[in-house]
Amino acid sequence: MQALDIQIYNTIDEAPNYNTNGKGILAATLTKAVIVRNGTVKGNDTVDLLFKDDNGKQYVVFITASLLKVITDLTNINGE
Repeated sequence: MQALDIQIYNTIDEAPNYNTNGKGILAATLTKAVIVRNGTVKGNDTVDLLFKDDNGKQYVVFITASLLKVITDLTNINGE
């Protein structure tokens, strides 16, 4: 089983600053989310997140729907 380091911050001041003036981590825009039913060997759904940077280079992140739900549940989307 894999582990994921999830960090939760209360304010933007506490959260990491990824603005490194073009050095290190670069920003990319999420352009598409693709849900794949039965995307894993065990038949679980997956979500493919497609990104594009300012130079037009594209990236993809594959994530299981269950992991995405865990992350979503940790947010305060519904004010709970």
